[in-house]
Amino acid sequence: VVRFNVEDPMHPKVVSGGFGGALGPHSVATSRVDGTTYAIVSALQGEHQGSFFEFYTVSGDSLTLLSAYQAPPQTGTPPPILNGHMDGTIARHPVTKQLLAYLADWNAGLIIVDLTIPQAPVTVSQFTEATDPKAFLDEGGAIHDVWPINGTWEGKHYVLAGQELTAKPAGRPSGWVSIPRHPHPAPRPAPPRRAPPTPPAPAG
Repeated sequence: VVRFNVEDPMHPKVVSGGFGGALGPHSVATSRVDGTTYAIVSALQGEHQGSFFEFYTVSGDSLTLLSAYQAPPQTGTPPPILNGHMDGTIARHPVTKQLLAYLADWNAGLIIVDLTIPQAPVTVSQFTEATDPKAFLDEGGAIHDVWPINGTWEGKHYVLAGQELTAKPAGRPSGWVSIPRHPHPAPRPAPPRRAPPTPPAPAG
């Protein structure tokens, strides 16, 4: 991933960059949260278990890598073998105020990651209707876009997850836009406090 300064559009200048995977990133998305600009780099490597996301902060000309995240195998159905287009965005949960990454991970579906500690992302929930782990284009998967809805509806937080299909699906006119309700995740527990060491008894 390469960042350019385009203040002079006729003469763009490279100012910073990052790894972005052996095959290069599929997409880059930025989000502004509480005065900080974050970037998600979707590193599409073909195989699901080889693909990953990178989280950066952007400040001035600097692009600082916070962490890389690889989605775990999903539960309930076999993990997909291949991976398609991936995107994501970062926002603060409207109820718990957690910093979350909302990731579109093709047949692995919608994945929500806790970035309270950006250097240690934690999976908090996952949604997919894909059923064929060998398919590249599963009509229950193929999640390419994801966008958290601002605020709440009747106290509940919802997320939009859209498909990218290359052909008309069977039994319906187009791809789905799913609107899963995201339960309020419990805040990440604070690390345990350690009692200070007991000073040694005075000699004598």
